[in-house]
Amino acid sequence: LLPEGGKEEYYIPRFRFREAVGVHSLIEPLLRDDLDISTSIAVRKTVSERIKLLSQLGVIDGAVVLTYGLDLVCFGAMLIAPAWKGSIISGPDGFGEGGGEPLFAGRLGTRHNAGISFAGAYDGSIVFVISQDGPVRVFLRVSERTLLYWPDCCSVSLSL
Repeated sequence: LLPEGGKEEYYIPRFRFREAVGVHSLIEPLLRDDLDISTSIAVRKTVSERIKLLSQLGVIDGAVVLTYGLDLVCFGAMLIAPAWKGSIISGPDGFGEGGGEPLFAGRLGTRHNAGISFAGAYDGSIVFVISQDGPVRVFLRVSERTLLYWPDCCSVSLSL
């Protein structure tokens, strides 16, 4: 995810859509909660279909680049950022607790290291690295020398 108006820096786009996917403009009325029931159902269905479309672009080799507003920038992109030389530590949980454990990127594969480098180079980016057989990791630069990561943003721990 990139900030709005981001530059084409540290990635080479391969494919683009000419039309906007338009998820953000559809979500705003849903959040205001001022739609009648039938319109709300139709908008929710459209949002769901468009998010599904964006997720399906991930099966194409390369990165899917979106803005914070979920507008599609490109897909099938090659990330070309310089290697990250700083530290990578786990981020806090949803309650601001924990974190601080180091991650040694050398044990990760090319996809993860490209995502780490991109997050480190592209200010304001949030990088989700999705592996077919592994967790969804998230990387975010918090300073010139530090990235935070969350090792599996999709796992749910239910302990009673």
